[in-house]
Amino acid sequence: MGHDNKESEAKEEVVLKNCRLVITKDENGRLLENVDILLKDGRIIEIGTIKDKKGIILDCSNALITPGFTDAHMHLICHDMTKAHSFARMVLLSALVNGVTNAVIFTNVPNVVMATAKEVGIHVRLAISPEEYKRFSNREMANTIISIEDPLSLPDLIESIDRVVELHIHISESRNEVFTFKRKYKRTPIAWLLDRNLSVEKVYLVNPNWIASWELELFKKLKPCIIWSPSTSMYRALDGFFPYKELSALRVPLAIGSCDSASLSISLLDELKIGSLLLKYNYWDPSLYISLNAVTTVGERIMGVPVGCVKIGYLADLILFDIKRLMAKGLDLKNIERAFIEKVSSHDIMMVISRGNVAYSRSRLPQVLEGVY
Repeated sequence: MGHDNKESEAKEEVVLKNCRLVITKDENGRLLENVDILLKDGRIIEIGTIKDKKGIILDCSNALITPGFTDAHMHLICHDMTKAHSFARMVLLSALVNGVTNAVIFTNVPNVVMATAKEVGIHVRLAISPEEYKRFSNREMANTIISIEDPLSLPDLIESIDRVVELHIHISESRNEVFTFKRKYKRTPIAWLLDRNLSVEKVYLVNPNWIASWELELFKKLKPCIIWSPSTSMYRALDGFFPYKELSALRVPLAIGSCDSASLSISLLDELKIGSLLLKYNYWDPSLYISLNAVTTVGERIMGVPVGCVKIGYLADLILFDIKRLMAKGLDLKNIERAFIEKVSSHDIMMVISRGNVAYSRSRLPQVLEGVY
């Protein structure tokens, strides 16, 4: 149930002309000014000065460009099956206009989500419950993730799950969960899980707000990707202390997911802001902020395809922001990433390009939302 990229790639060449500023998020962290970007067959083909090209030419002289965002763990649970398509469309369009081009979606209506995502232009990996997983064939479940929402069920489930399947595990989210698990199994949830010798590349820990100092020692050799949803943690009053500085020091990969906040808002820019404010408050350190890597470059690991970077050969998932609006807000080009996270909102997005297609344009917002509300 993975997304068929070939069907959704743009066939016509697209030239993004005179891009005012490009945050590439490549391995050198380059910031490019006044360049052209050629897109073809859903990929970035050339970056530089591009002349004599036919096809679609987009004037980007007023654009700050970033890679498209990856929502590492989104919930889309439908309670009224007669409205499954309209609900899925509303949620996915909300994600798209907020810059999300790739997402892992935990859902109880997988077929509806895949079909609707294709309509909207978001590329999806499904996450489903272990019970739902058993209902499908191996072929149908290719590229699908198992999401374990209740860690207390882990011991009963883990041995029956195919070790090659990727797992998203909500774990150590609350104090009550940690101590309930420990009373029953004599180990904390994270210690118990990391003792299982699972493939680290296949395990993602979701919202571990309650990690003990001694448990961080387990991460020195095992570096499972951590998915954090700051807004969900606050909304559900999970408390705890997300150990951002300690995990960063251990080079544990961090991704941001909207999780339960899908029912509230799907803005990864808001998640970055909220998370950064929490870090400043918790650590008494105003210099802290969450890197854009948590919604861009980490997407390559999560989605299993080359996304999250403005680089030749990578998939053409891009967000175009209105740079005049950003400069009016006081965007500091000398500290661009921190200033970007602090200043930018989804209202500054002019266009979202997904696999080389213009999936959303601010000028077409009424048409995009037609029939949703």
